[in-house]
Amino acid sequence: MHEDIDKQSTHKKHSFWEHHLEQWQQSGLSQRAYCHKHHLKTHQFYYWRRRKLKKQAPVSFLPVTLPTDPIRHPFTVRIIVPNGCSIELEGRDLSEQLERLVSIVAAL
Repeated sequence: MHEDIDKQSTHKKHSFWEHHLEQWQQSGLSQRAYCHKHHLKTHQFYYWRRRKLKKQAPVSFLPVTLPTDPIRHPFTVRIIVPNGCSIELEGRDLSEQLERLVSIVAAL
């Protein structure tokens, strides 16, 4: 590591890891590659990433009313999560896609 982060105050550690987590997200690198490039301990990176994820707002769902005649009404469903990522589904009958997506999210 560039500095001995293990011996710093909790506030400095938090700032240090917050900075690296933001830089990693913008880098396009895998977590392991980013850690290697910046001489970071991978297990510490994983720990701080999990810690940050736990502090994020919980996921909530809103009811969605689907058209009664999906064949004649194509539509798009867009789900936007707090970190700015979005998931879009397009089509005439999205019920299977939505079921699968909800089961995947529930398993996280």
